[in-house]
Amino acid sequence: MISALNIQIPTEPLDLPPPTSGEVTRGKQDIDAELANSLEKLCLEEREKALFDLHGICPNQNQDPLCQQKWLDTMKQQLSKIKHGTAYELAEKLDFSYVSDHSMLDMFLKSSDCDPYEAAEKIIYFFELKRQIFGVKKLVKDITLDDLDEEDKDYLVKGTIQILPFGDMSGRDILMLQGSRNKGQSLQSEERVTFYVGLESAKRAYHSKTSGVTVVYFGLEAPEREISRHSGLWWSIPNRIAGIHLCTENIEELVRDCYGITLFPAKSLARTRLHIGSYAQCHDSLSAYGIPSHLLPVKCADSPTISHHLEWYKQLEERSKELSMPLPLAAGYNEKDVLFGHKRNHTGNVLMRKLVEMQKEAYDVSPKAGKVKLAREIVEQIHSSGGRFLRRDEEGEWVQVSNDKARDKVAHTFRNLRRSY
Repeated sequence: MISALNIQIPTEPLDLPPPTSGEVTRGKQDIDAELANSLEKLCLEEREKALFDLHGICPNQNQDPLCQQKWLDTMKQQLSKIKHGTAYELAEKLDFSYVSDHSMLDMFLKSSDCDPYEAAEKIIYFFELKRQIFGVKKLVKDITLDDLDEEDKDYLVKGTIQILPFGDMSGRDILMLQGSRNKGQSLQSEERVTFYVGLESAKRAYHSKTSGVTVVYFGLEAPEREISRHSGLWWSIPNRIAGIHLCTENIEELVRDCYGITLFPAKSLARTRLHIGSYAQCHDSLSAYGIPSHLLPVKCADSPTISHHLEWYKQLEERSKELSMPLPLAAGYNEKDVLFGHKRNHTGNVLMRKLVEMQKEAYDVSPKAGKVKLAREIVEQIHSSGGRFLRRDEEGEWVQVSNDKARDKVAHTFRNLRRSY
C-alpha cells in the first residue's frame, strides 16, 4: 500500500527466503543509504527535532488550542477525502461516535507532530491493520486483554515485548522487543500482542503527556522467522516514535530482521540507529542515547525486568476483570438523565448544557487539571440531583456509563460550546 505521502506500508506478511551473501551486502547498503538519505529529505527544523528526540532532548512545545482545533478540523477534512473503500469508512458506518472520539483523534494528531495530513494517513492504516489482525467485529471496539487468545497471552507473559520500568533520559517509555525470547509463537500472536502493547504504550504516553516512546529491538540470537507487517504496524499506532534502536550481532541478522525499515517514512528513518556487535557493545552504544543499560538483556533469553513485566500483566488482568463486569441496566431513563446519542433536547441534556455554559469562562482559562476538575464537578452535580449518564448497549438497553466516560461527555460539550461562539 502506497499513501499519498509516498509512505510504503506493507499490509500483508512478507514471506521471504533467507538472504544470500550478495543480498546481504546489497541489503546492508540499501539500509545504510536509506538512513543517510532520510535526513536529506527533511527540512532543517525536522532534522533538529529528530536529533533532539534520539538524544532525549524535549524542548517545551505549548500548543495554541485554536491551532490544535484547526489541525483537527483539517485532519477530518483529509479523512473525508481519502477514506473511500477503507476499513475506516466501514468503522464510521458501524459506530460514528467511536471513530470521531476527540481523545482518539487527538492521540493520532499528536503522534504525528500535529501534521493533520500524516495523522489522517495514520488513522486509515490503523483501522486497516486492526481489521486484518482482529477482524471486523473488533473494528469499533477497544482492544483489551480479553481479545487475546491463550497463545497470545503466553507470548505476552514471556516478555518478548515489554514496557521497561524506567524511561530514557527524557522520561519517555522504552518499549523493548527481544528476539531471542520469541520461540515457538506464531506470527499471528506476535502481531496481535505487538498491536495490543503498542496501543497500551500509546495511551500511557498520551495521558502522561510525554513525547512518545523509544523502541529498542534486541535481535541478538533471535530465531529465523517469517517477516511480519511490523513496519506498517509501528507507523499506524497513535504513538510518537521518538527513537528506534536496532541491535543485532552481525549484518546477516540485520538484513534478515530489519530490512523492512527501508519502507519507513523519512521522519522515522531519521530517528533510527543501528547497533551491531555483542550484548556489551550494544549496551555501550545505547547508553549514548540515554537508555539505561542495567535494564537490558546480557545474554540469550535473559530478561532483567521480567518481574516488573509480570506485575504489569497482573494489573492488566485486574483491569480486564473490571471491564468485563456487566454495566448496570438503567431500566429506561428519567428526565434528569443525560443521554448519549441524538438526544440534545432531552431535559437532562439541556440541564447539562446550562451547567457547562455557567462554567464556560472558567473552563477556557483553566489548565488541563482545572478542566478535568470542572468536568468532574458537573458530573457530580448531575449525579447528586438524581441524574445518570446513559448510553444504549448492543441490545438496545440503556446502561450507565463509567465516570470517565461521563467526564468525557461533559468535556466534549465544553469544546462544542467554544466552537459555537
